[in-house]
Amino acid sequence: MKSLALLLLVAMVACAPSASRLNTDGLSSASIIRNFKPDKGESAAYPVGQQVSFSYSLERAGFITLVAFDDNGRTYDIERSVATKAGAQTLPRADDVTGTGGKAAYIVDPPLGPQRVFLIYTDRAAPTGTRISGNFAAADLSKTIKAYISATGSSVYDVAETRFEVVK
Repeated sequence: MKSLALLLLVAMVACAPSASRLNTDGLSSASIIRNFKPDKGESAAYPVGQQVSFSYSLERAGFITLVAFDDNGRTYDIERSVATKAGAQTLPRADDVTGTGGKAAYIVDPPLGPQRVFLIYTDRAAPTGTRISGNFAAADLSKTIKAYISATGSSVYDVAETRFEVVK
């Protein structure tokens, strides 16, 4: 299993696959997230250096966190507790900018192989400084996400997963 680093122009973030999807039992109190996928579709190939964006739809307004997980257990939040409205959305958002004022983008970077990305919806923002970051065994990913959701104090939450392939 391979991993990927996504560049948010100035920040590098890694993510990686697993043989099976995350068991979301206990990670969803309502079905809020719909159609979460990369812009070229689930499992599509993205050459190194190409931009990737993620589309999704929400049944209600709230806060979203975009998380990547690599096969070494390194976990990163790409976007954290972003206020968003109901309806169709795309990340990065059209008005997102980098620290230098440029348009934000997620740039596909090596290593090659299948990648996993998670979208977490909560009805309350995470407290300042609350992150999903660190090294976790794949079996602990669900517990880590659950702890993040718990820290928000949300009563309505949902988690979705998507994948894509990084190629030369």
